[in-house]
Amino acid sequence: MEIRPQLLWTKAISSVSSEMSEDDLREVTQKTSAIYLDNERLIVELSEPGLQTRTIDQYVDKLSNAVRVIAGKEININFTWDTQTKAKKKDEVQEEFLLRLNPRFTFDYFVVGDSNKFCYAACMSVAEEPGTGYNPLFIYSSVGLGKTHLMQAIAHYVSENHPDLRVMYITSEQFVNEFVFSILNKQTEKFRMKYRNLDLLMVDDIQFIAGKESTQEEFFHTFNFLYNSNRQIVLSSDRPPKEIVGVEERLVSRFEGGLIADIQAPDLETRIAIIAKKAEIERIKLPEEVVLTIANNITSNIRLIEGALVRLSAYNKLTGQPIDLDVVERVLSDTFTRANLTPTVEQIQSVVAKYYRVSMSNLRSKSRSSKIAKARQVAMYLARTLSKMPLSDIGKAFGGRDHSTVIHSINKIDSMLDHDQGLRLDIDELIKLIRGTAGTPAKQ
Repeated sequence: MEIRPQLLWTKAISSVSSEMSEDDLREVTQKTSAIYLDNERLIVELSEPGLQTRTIDQYVDKLSNAVRVIAGKEININFTWDTQTKAKKKDEVQEEFLLRLNPRFTFDYFVVGDSNKFCYAACMSVAEEPGTGYNPLFIYSSVGLGKTHLMQAIAHYVSENHPDLRVMYITSEQFVNEFVFSILNKQTEKFRMKYRNLDLLMVDDIQFIAGKESTQEEFFHTFNFLYNSNRQIVLSSDRPPKEIVGVEERLVSRFEGGLIADIQAPDLETRIAIIAKKAEIERIKLPEEVVLTIANNITSNIRLIEGALVRLSAYNKLTGQPIDLDVVERVLSDTFTRANLTPTVEQIQSVVAKYYRVSMSNLRSKSRSSKIAKARQVAMYLARTLSKMPLSDIGKAFGGRDHSTVIHSINKIDSMLDHDQGLRLDIDELIKLIRGTAGTPAKQ
């Protein structure tokens, strides 16, 4: 005999009622209603959204287990709430997130090549059918290769093709700031309602929640609620989940539970296509030899390519001179130098040691003095950022340190850069100094 949704829900509540307080039992009984049941899910409507975080979250695991036992099969509980209120909230959230999107970061503007076609296909699949396949989708790559473009492309596509879904694209820094604000202003309930009533949540640069324990706790529960309700989650980072030190293991495990897709540096053909596409968008006339010169000299960062085209366009408009190889050499020589000269780890160590007034041997030693430890962590961070060396090789260059020690140092500096203006200025100055020494031998 087929069981009705409300009967199933009532039996589930009854089976866990002994573990509920009287007030909680009254709320769950009087303010919830099961409205739909199929072979995979039970949809329960709440009379008010605050009930979710105030009461339901405490018992959701027990209620879910009771539903499975009573039904005799795996059934997920999806919570929803009053349609009119939900529609109003959706409009507010959509308006907010649309303001954060770059209008050019769509799938149509994204150039697909061998280095990114797997990630592109995964993002398209998620955009077409959010919450049904790859969940979560975790995207990672080095800076400037298109992570943010693809994430915002998903947001644009879902907004246009699934207008009934509530979508949010946000950086991890914005998420952290909103959460802190909600605590200071005693609005955590409002914060939770905002994020747990989404159909698609996208968080860019998730690695920056490393070391922020309260934020991780909140994100863990938000992640669980959305995931258990079959809502889509998309995350991006500059490294795979297992390399993000400072993030709780239970979160890393969830990040790895879906599909992980990386983006590699584009090959020559893809770089040529990217330059041609962006030149077309900006209405810049580029001879083939100019396109090839740029593609051959800027090999690993699409943002540098975009910046080069902006400079060429500005030069053309201000001088009226057509863009040829002579103009490219004159206008982009410093860009080509930055793009091509990769400093060695020894050069990085030399500059950092001099800057912090320690010796290079100190950086490679076992010393734990705060001054040397900070210099060492900064040097490891810059080695990873500027030299493209594998983590294991960086560890060897710093006295044979292991993989996890290098990751810890990198993530610690990453985290400190969020709030330490002095360190940020140090890093900027060190990068300038290191790039100025690239190509010259390091002084021991």
